[in-house]
Amino acid sequence: MVWIAPVAALVYIVVSLAIGDWFPFSRYSMYASIGARDHGAAPYCKANGEFTTVDRLEHFGGFDVAHIYPQGIPCSLEWQVHEARRWIEAHMAPPDGGPGDVAMEFGFRLIWVDDKGHITEKLRPTLNGTARRRTGRR
Repeated sequence: MVWIAPVAALVYIVVSLAIGDWFPFSRYSMYASIGARDHGAAPYCKANGEFTTVDRLEHFGGFDVAHIYPQGIPCSLEWQVHEARRWIEAHMAPPDGGPGDVAMEFGFRLIWVDDKGHITEKLRPTLNGTARRRTGRR
């Protein structure tokens, strides 16, 4: 049974090379640029101007979810962005459902640390539309 770990590692490497950068497999190119970055990004969601989590909303509308994650945003939390996109797509408003009653914004906190250790933050919205607050159990 000593052979299981090396075989599992070999299978993981082969699958990673075959399918590319698709979590949890990777060719590791998604990590290559991290050392050269001068800033990073973390996803956020707002409802009526207040920070919240995307799963507290539903009935999304007024935007194209394909624009949730533009190229060039240095985010290492891609799994959160993909989960947010999956949630939004699964909870879109029907075409005849009308707008939601909450102004919804999704985007990224761009964060820099200067040489003196001061943190600078700028919000970059990527989706603006409407939603409704979820009622009931999560």
